[in-house]
Amino acid sequence: MNDEPKAIVETGTIRHHAWAASDGHSTIRWANYVRARGGSLRSIDIDKHAVSLSQKLVGSPQDGHDIEIIAANSLDWLAQNECEIDILYLDSANDAELILGEAKLASPNLTDDALILIDDTDTGQQAGVEKGDLAIPWLLDNGWVVELQGYQTLLRRDTVKNPAD
Repeated sequence: MNDEPKAIVETGTIRHHAWAASDGHSTIRWANYVRARGGSLRSIDIDKHAVSLSQKLVGSPQDGHDIEIIAANSLDWLAQNECEIDILYLDSANDAELILGEAKLASPNLTDDALILIDDTDTGQQAGVEKGDLAIPWLLDNGWVVELQGYQTLLRRDTVKNPAD
């Protein structure tokens, strides 16, 4: 992945004010990345309270940076989005079907050197949360490889070409 500014899309945003000890701390980190290096952040959440809280914590687009916290259904937003995505962070509801749907809808807009990061992929089946159970196999079947795997899974496109091709 080159050093140019990145277009980041995150599904799921800050859920609690005490973000350091709870869900959603990534929104602040992504926003800080954009402030330091440029690029853009689109953080989408269906919960209007979470969106309002996130907007307060990360600031508004008027701060001179391309940061937008969006109140929307992630599937609807991804279906309508036509912007290229360099980094896709899937961290919405603990629903494997939803995460698979998000991956499928975002797929056409992912750049050649895009990265996909999926949260909660190795939770030891805590509360039945395994967000990547469906998305990861689908991505592997569609030209992606696992770069790192643990509590989160990082995927990139498989750039190794078959010599017979």
